[in-house]
Amino acid sequence: IGLQSFHEPYLRFMNRAHHAGETEASVKRAQDYGFHNLTIDLMYGMSETQLGIEHIPTASDEQLWQRDLEMAVALNTPHISAYNLTIEPKTTLGNWLKKEKINPVDEEVSARHFEQMFTYLGSKEYEQYEISNFARDGQYARHNSSYWKRRSYLGVGPSAHSFNGTSRHYNIANNALYIQSIKAGNLPFEAEILSPFDQVNDYLLTSLRTIWGCDLGIIEQLAGIDLREIQKKYMAAFMDNGWILIENNVLFLTPKGKLFADRIASDLFVI
Repeated sequence: IGLQSFHEPYLRFMNRAHHAGETEASVKRAQDYGFHNLTIDLMYGMSETQLGIEHIPTASDEQLWQRDLEMAVALNTPHISAYNLTIEPKTTLGNWLKKEKINPVDEEVSARHFEQMFTYLGSKEYEQYEISNFARDGQYARHNSSYWKRRSYLGVGPSAHSFNGTSRHYNIANNALYIQSIKAGNLPFEAEILSPFDQVNDYLLTSLRTIWGCDLGIIEQLAGIDLREIQKKYMAAFMDNGWILIENNVLFLTPKGKLFADRIASDLFVI
């Protein structure tokens, strides 16, 4: 359930179809009807100053985020996903940023919110098994875990993606053309063949985000390379910074390193 926030000004700003009162009520209705295996989505990194929300603030950005976290935990859902606010080009927020109606996302605010979330949800017995995902009692997202663990998956229908380990397939997005092609006995998709280095980079990008880490033995199997050797400069620097550690030939991000996950992965990419 995409709650995003319990703070009404944020929901209005993001032009969400629901209001703050419905965020809590929607989860409780689902639970009342017997659905308990639920996940809720939250968004962090938002700042009333950054978004240019014009009203008298009643709390700091950290206090507002803490309230969102506390209300999410109070709903007693087994899974919480939390994503940093990103502003993409050619979106409403992107256009507002271009016209200077809003300010860029403040990385310091995002970092504080991330650490605040990690600490608080951990104290409430939520395990951060992936950078943006927290679960109680091992109730991990089985679907998304397939991506992170490099498992094959089949996407059916317009716009769906598939992966078989060595290639990705993208079904066309147009509903009418998709149906016409299926009726004609054709599967309308584009394929991307992944080189061994592509496979390594994909695995680095996803596995580093998880509690299972990046198995360096798998990288050697995929491309015949010793990542510790060919990227020893970056490895040494990241270890000195306290961002990574290696145990039993598996590379993990430290809590501090999770703040720099994308940078670490991209620096370790092989080309």
